[in-house]
Amino acid sequence: MEFNAQESEPSSRSHSSSTGWEPAPDRQRTAGEFIHEGIILSNGERWRQVRNFTLRNLRELGFGKKSFEEKIQEEVKNVVEELKKLKGKPLDVTELFMNAISNILFSMFGNRYEYNDETFMKVLAIMEQTFYLISCSWGQEKDNPSSEFNEWNLVAIIHNFFMAGTEAVSSMLRNALLINLYHPEVQEKLHSEVDGVIGRDRIPNIKDRPNMPYTEAVMHEVLRFGDLAPFSVPHMVTKDVEFKGYFLPKGTEVYPLLCTVHRDPTKFETPNKFNPNHFLDENGKFMKNDAMMAFSAGKRICPREQLAWMEAFLFLTMILQNFNLTSQTRLTEADITPKLAGFQNFPIHYELSFIPRYL
Repeated sequence: MEFNAQESEPSSRSHSSSTGWEPAPDRQRTAGEFIHEGIILSNGERWRQVRNFTLRNLRELGFGKKSFEEKIQEEVKNVVEELKKLKGKPLDVTELFMNAISNILFSMFGNRYEYNDETFMKVLAIMEQTFYLISCSWGQEKDNPSSEFNEWNLVAIIHNFFMAGTEAVSSMLRNALLINLYHPEVQEKLHSEVDGVIGRDRIPNIKDRPNMPYTEAVMHEVLRFGDLAPFSVPHMVTKDVEFKGYFLPKGTEVYPLLCTVHRDPTKFETPNKFNPNHFLDENGKFMKNDAMMAFSAGKRICPREQLAWMEAFLFLTMILQNFNLTSQTRLTEADITPKLAGFQNFPIHYELSFIPRYL
């Protein structure tokens, strides 16, 4: 398999006069070479430079600011309107959630798409149209002879941020709704907290989050129980290491098994069951648990974590503010249990109905 820079040439060249950058027209890279670009699977100096570049540009684009929260709120309102149009007809929300979460990232740059837009529905369009969005910063990097940054890293960053992040948040939300269907008592408590803190006359905002301990506990438990990335991503020892009697030479790949922490009976009372009480103290207040490591830990913690929490909270609370969730399918414990596919756990595909709570 090959990745050809020429595939992205039309959208990139259309902006070349303003940015001074054009892709190398004849360069090709194999999948094996390409996989070590970007932020997820790179190492050492390349990883440090690419991560810093990514975080710097996210801050410049408003990441974490009030304006960014408003973009998420606007997209969730669009999702709610789409769900109202169904008038209770069952739907598999996978595509709708993927489209909405991708749109949030596009809206950072001033544009969003209708969900049925042909260009928006093509994954390559995500790659091509995003080149220009950060090409100014690329122009600053391309003349630095010591820089690890290149057009392939740019492609990989876009892929990592859009595709991996979008899939992760979509899976988290689908897991949350699935669990609400199987555990109606959870849905009832969430509805009660949403009604008590937010009510029906305004939309949720991120300032509500500290006042909603049960919702916070449910979101954390969804991530722990769903265990989306049980093997995390590969790490590499930077020097010879002895660990518990084993010798690991420099360069050895290491996979941190997050699943062993998330299912640790010394950290979670019922590790194989969904239980929001894992994150609540005796007074019903939210309680952090260091064994919840869904976004990994340390220097390589997911840079998208803050955005993922914001998206998950606003999506979940606004959906529950507006709808009762029901399903014609009789779900079982096995249906909500994580299903490993490759290196990730994914929720099953299922349909549910969104019944308006208020007419």
